[in-house]
Amino acid sequence: MKKGKKQLIGKFSIIGILLLFSLNWGNNAMATTYRDNTLIVSGHFSGFELHQVSYQTTDFSVTTGQDPDNKIYHQLINDFTLDSMKARTTFSIGRKNSSEVANWFSKRVPKIRTTINESPRELNFAFIGTFTLTVSHEDEDWITDRTFVFEDIALAQGSNYFRNNWWFGGKNCVYLGLNTESAICKGYSGAMPVLGIFKLIKNVGDHIELKRIIII
Repeated sequence: MKKGKKQLIGKFSIIGILLLFSLNWGNNAMATTYRDNTLIVSGHFSGFELHQVSYQTTDFSVTTGQDPDNKIYHQLINDFTLDSMKARTTFSIGRKNSSEVANWFSKRVPKIRTTINESPRELNFAFIGTFTLTVSHEDEDWITDRTFVFEDIALAQGSNYFRNNWWFGGKNCVYLGLNTESAICKGYSGAMPVLGIFKLIKNVGDHIELKRIIII
């Protein structure tokens, strides 16, 4: 009888250990791993050169459970660091695709307002915000830097088989045409309306190039 009780207790002990292990494994599996999601912006055209770049988030969507520490929030400002003609910033968020984020993005930014005229199926995260770019000009008549502001610019990240890829567009942007991978966006510099042409370097995935600024 004692031997039977020992065997029964032993079985329950093994079951308990397995159950505890499975619960711990499940908690670890659901834990968020924050990633450094780097975005690059460059621009050097017709004598213009980037001096400062920032992005202020005004609205956003992140896959559930991928930002438990609330590192992304309304009015968050990301200042880009300039190095070798490129500006870089990092968004600290977990990476997990969801259709909910993609739907959020597409409702606010239809595909005709993106650089590739497509709608995402799944995204890790998406933002709407204000892009502010300060540039200098190699011209004696233009002594000071000039700042250009583009509101309601959309940034998002998804993934494909090879890498995490970024999306670019905006409520005030329009797809520029077949094979351009570019969008033209309305903005302003002081009281002057301007147009900016932005290109997503598709083969790189995390690089946006400011191709041109047109003062209207």
